Amino acid sequence: DYELGVNYTWSSFDFDQATDPDYLAMFNTPKNRIKASFGNPKLFKNIGFNVNFRWHDEYLWESTFIVAEVPANSVLDAQISYTLPKMKSRIKLGGTNIGGNEYFSAPGTGYLGSQYYLAWTVNL
Repeated sequence: DYELGVNYTWSSFDFDQATDPDYLAMFNTPKNRIKASFGNPKLFKNIGFNVNFRWHDEYLWESTFIVAEVPANSVLDAQISYTLPKMKSRIKLGGTNIGGNEYFSAPGTGYLGSQYYLAWTVNL
């Protein structure tokens, strides 16, 4: 019952700035991006887990108010779950960016840190 997922995205924008020096492409996308997940919803009776990893390389951010580099970053998310079959529900305990390295997704925005949660999902 193990689940593995991998996604790689390559994005490229071919533009010669010398041909039009005043044009801002505002592509704002990293060239390389990887997402991977690994988990098992039935690791033990009623217990499951999931781990996600996200990474992108450095890229140029262009907008009308700022032009700056967005540094490469990697993020690790994880959760464990406990299923309550008689209640048709599941309890999840997890966190995003559990490594705690703050990052930003666009210049001028705030830094993103870690978030931890406890959730109870009921399927009626």
